[in-house]
Amino acid sequence: MSYIQKISNKNGDAYRVFIRNKGQKTITKTFKDRQAAKLFSAEIELNSTLRDKYSTREVLFNELSRQYINEEYQGSRIKEQIQKLKFWEKELADIPIKNITSNNIHQVLQSLSGRFSNATINRYKAAISVVFTFANKRYGLTTNPVKNIPSYKENNARTRYLSNEEKTSLLEACRHSHWNKLYLIVLM
Repeated sequence: MSYIQKISNKNGDAYRVFIRNKGQKTITKTFKDRQAAKLFSAEIELNSTLRDKYSTREVLFNELSRQYINEEYQGSRIKEQIQKLKFWEKELADIPIKNITSNNIHQVLQSLSGRFSNATINRYKAAISVVFTFANKRYGLTTNPVKNIPSYKENNARTRYLSNEEKTSLLEACRHSHWNKLYLIVLM
């Protein structure tokens, strides 16, 4: 929600825009003419990326990641999660969270493609995604830069071979079956 306040001072009239969003810092900016103030107000209210730029305090990714681990993350795989987040902390260094884009994350994920399987890369993507979800709750960040990055295709197929004991057991079960016309072809 925004409103414009007229301010009279020694230099003449000015117009201050106040934009308030629940859970976020109030955005204020002063303009010399009312039309520019209206334009700014409309632009901020319609564009969530600009709103984030003006309203999110300078939280660095490293700080956000540590807060998430300390306050939110609980689970049996905490060591794996911390390892993945340490990787992201190193890659994104001291970038403010409002400046991290989908392109930044996509480039880092592509650099992993030679070293890890697609499933592992997807786990790295998931690790950073939950941190940005945490930022949405904590700092009112309205976009998650990971959201529109497609996951890598995973091949979960597994070729399974029977051991000699399992083959023998299967054949024995087939012999004792009540089916009369069972023809079993076993390729070995």
